Amino acid sequence: MKIQAFILFLIFSYSVNLNAQTKSTQPKPQKFQTTDENWKILQTATAQMLMENYEPAIENYQLFISKIYDQELKHSAYGDLGYCLSQTQDYQGAIPYLTKYINYFNPNELTTIKIEKVNSTNQFIGKYLIQRGFCKSKLEDVNGAEMDLTRGIDFMEALIKSPKNKQDWNYHTLGFGYLMRGFAKMQMNKGKIFCEDLRKSIEYGFTPGIVLVKDYCN
Repeated sequence: MKIQAFILFLIFSYSVNLNAQTKSTQPKPQKFQTTDENWKILQTATAQMLMENYEPAIENYQLFISKIYDQELKHSAYGDLGYCLSQTQDYQGAIPYLTKYINYFNPNELTTIKIEKVNSTNQFIGKYLIQRGFCKSKLEDVNGAEMDLTRGIDFMEALIKSPKNKQDWNYHTLGFGYLMRGFAKMQMNKGKIFCEDLRKSIEYGFTPGIVLVKDYCN
C-alpha cells in the first residue's frame, strides 16, 4: 500500500500540467449569445485555471454556468469546472461535471466520433475521459477508471493522427492516460501487462513512467 500511495502522489504531482494551453488564446466565439459581462467571467475563470488558481476558477465557472443559457457553452464550462475540482482533490465532486461534458459532446459510443468533426469545443473529450478515469482511480473504482482511460486513450490516439491536433498538450494528456491505465492494471493484478502502458507513457513524453518502469518492469 505504501508503494501505491507513493505512485499516486507522484502521478498527482504531474497531473496539474494537463491544462490545454490553447484555451488561453481562443478567440471569442461569435455564435454564442452571451453578454460581455458573462464573457469576462468565463475569460477570468479560464485564466485562473491556466495559472492553476483552481479555487477562484471554480467560483467563476459556477457563476458563469448559473448565468448562461447556451447549452454548448454551458457544457464546455462543465468540463473545465470538473477539471478544476479534480485538481483540488474533490474527485467525487468533479465526476458529475466531467460526465456532463462527456455525455453532451459524445452521447454515443466513442467510435462514432469522426475526428474530422473535432473542433475547439469538443476536442477535450479525450482529456476529460482521462481526467474522470484519474478521479475514479483516486476513489478506488479501478474498473471504472480503466474503462474511462481506455476510451480517452482511444480518442487521443485518433486525435493526434490529424495534422492539426499535434499540440504538445495532446501528447502529454495521452502519456498521462497510459500511465494511469498502467497503474489501474497494476491494481487489478493483471500481471506485467501494465508495463506496456507505462512504456507507452514514456513514448509520449510523460517522464514519471521512467521511474516506474525501472522499478517494476525490469
